[in-house]
Amino acid sequence: MKKVKVPEAEKLPSGSYRCRVMVNGKSKSFTADTKRDAEQAALEYKISAEQEQKEICSCGLPLTKAIDEYISAKDAILSPATIRGYRVVQKNRFQSLMQTRLNNISFMNLQKAVNEEAKTCSPKTIRNAVGLLYAVLKFHGIDMQSVALPQKIDKEKQIYTEDELRKLFDTVRGTDLEIVVLLACWLGMRRSEIIGLKWEDVDLKKKSLLVASALVLDENNKYVEKGTKTEKSRRRFTLPDYIVDLLSNAPHDGPRVVMTSPQTIRNRLVAATERAGIPFYGLHALRHMNASIMLSLNTPDKYAMERGGWSSDKTMKKIYQHTMTAEREKVDASIDAYFDAIVQKQTPRRWHIKKSNFATILSRSQKA
Repeated sequence: MKKVKVPEAEKLPSGSYRCRVMVNGKSKSFTADTKRDAEQAALEYKISAEQEQKEICSCGLPLTKAIDEYISAKDAILSPATIRGYRVVQKNRFQSLMQTRLNNISFMNLQKAVNEEAKTCSPKTIRNAVGLLYAVLKFHGIDMQSVALPQKIDKEKQIYTEDELRKLFDTVRGTDLEIVVLLACWLGMRRSEIIGLKWEDVDLKKKSLLVASALVLDENNKYVEKGTKTEKSRRRFTLPDYIVDLLSNAPHDGPRVVMTSPQTIRNRLVAATERAGIPFYGLHALRHMNASIMLSLNTPDKYAMERGGWSSDKTMKKIYQHTMTAEREKVDASIDAYFDAIVQKQTPRRWHIKKSNFATILSRSQKA
């Protein structure tokens, strides 16, 4: 930061001291009994005036330029993926406001812009875009009343059934897609973590794997390496023998375990699900499957979060909720059959759900 300086105060015939400063082309004098007090008064005025001028200039920036400055100032702490997301907003969202100066953006025209975006964009997209706009405004010293946003819609997580998962495993067995599928489903790794996994982070003798890096798209649509998504995402696995064997026999053609591009992985996974006769939910659905399996095995939430690399239980509980819905349907069907048999004066069938599992389902549903 540039250090603000003022001229040395001069002594007047009266014995007082005067310090004269020039700010924005205008001269102003400060007189005090001591040299130090005169210079301090002049310094405080100059700092205040320059800050005020800076804020005036900043508020006069067009929104798109203000976003540039915000990203530039935060570049060292923002991930490449986050910056890429900001650039997408800058290029595609709120185009009616991008050339508007910050001091001319009002609550009403921002609300109008949000209403227009809501016609073609999802609530999540709009919320993310508005979040950036408010961060930029605050960065430039502007506080604005919160606009009304479209209601957030939580889409149900698509998760494979056990039968579908077996079909997928059989289909990819022996192919280079097998290790990708198993890292996602068995270990619960994210796509960015799988394509970012280095051989140096795999110890086959100790049967250990460290998730320490990820590959993500930057603002130029190029894959770059970064640390894991959060500190909690950095985690170590003890590898099962099956995956150890796969990795031992895998080609070591480069520094990374998976040298295939994300788009190629997606295309091959689409083809594999078609051959298996199952829906295509994407690679991330296999990570969700891992969370679902942990629930069915009564894995404690704390360990499930550590294994999945979640910093909070919010996402995990959304996935759990899907699994519990399926289990509740089984419970409902059993209860209906039981009482239906009574009213029909038939011998009720035995319940097929274990009491311990039912208690677990109820307990977790109450927590969620």
